[in-house]
Amino acid sequence: MTRHVRNPVPSTGHALQQFDDEGTRREMLAKKVMRDISIPYPKQIAIMQRIEALRLSTLGIRGEPLPGLRLSQVSQAGKTKTLQTYILGLRAKIKYGKSEKSKNQVVYIGLKRRVTVKMFYQRLLSEMGDTHPDKGNLETLIQRAEEFLRKLGVELLIVDEVQHLANPRSDSQEVTDELKSFLDRGVVPVVFAGNEESRHFFENNAQLSARLGAPLELSPTNVRANQDAKMFKAFCIDLDRAITASGVVERLSNLGCDEVLRGLLIASSGHIGRVCRLVGAALEHAARRHAEFVEIYDLSFAIDNLALPSKWVSHNPFKKDVR
Repeated sequence: MTRHVRNPVPSTGHALQQFDDEGTRREMLAKKVMRDISIPYPKQIAIMQRIEALRLSTLGIRGEPLPGLRLSQVSQAGKTKTLQTYILGLRAKIKYGKSEKSKNQVVYIGLKRRVTVKMFYQRLLSEMGDTHPDKGNLETLIQRAEEFLRKLGVELLIVDEVQHLANPRSDSQEVTDELKSFLDRGVVPVVFAGNEESRHFFENNAQLSARLGAPLELSPTNVRANQDAKMFKAFCIDLDRAITASGVVERLSNLGCDEVLRGLLIASSGHIGRVCRLVGAALEHAARRHAEFVEIYDLSFAIDNLALPSKWVSHNPFKKDVR
């Protein structure tokens, strides 16, 4: 039997994207809005609070073994956004409070696919403001980095994308050993984060994992759990309101209605970060069409062009079979 699919149709704006100056202005605004929006989400807040507890509990403790934390989650789940939101929030407290602490209280490093110990220290020095991070041999770089860490009063190091260390290369093992030493020597507490592949890294480094305590969790929405379903709906409604308040669309997009919630839940596998990616792509599409709001038509476009190619989902839930 031939399968017939009914595609969503637009109710406002043009059917096709308009590649004119006004469309470009609207898409630019859509991109900016989605980059700047930050919606509090209980599971992300829980992660940030646990990281903050680690930072506060180790203040002034150096030269003796320190604890750390770990976070593994699938790509585009909202992991990096959570870490960056934590850092920005801490810096905001410094800026608007009476604290004289450096903005380098927390240093964030995202690892590249291939990294050596020397490359790691060069990146660390660069993040701390060293104007010549590439000068000197490894011993000099290590000494300079430790001096910077003390001088700036760095209280926490966040190392993201640690899945790049989950391989048999000697370079990767050396970087892993060096990061372990940050905890063993009491240089600074470390939060290790990565995508789903980073689980292999932690499994292969049992001694390190034992030092990191119970893993941080950014689990997907479980629709069978009433509280999870409520959080997911509240997040989508708040996101809708924030987008509308920005002025990039004229009215609410009804992201909290049952049909849209179900579609977003399926297409994102319940991951808030993916919801934001999908809504962002849909918003850009709606902006280019000069639409009044983000329609199911735009969300369907985002799923076809983002979720399906990324293998987040195997079908578009907004397209209906017609018998």
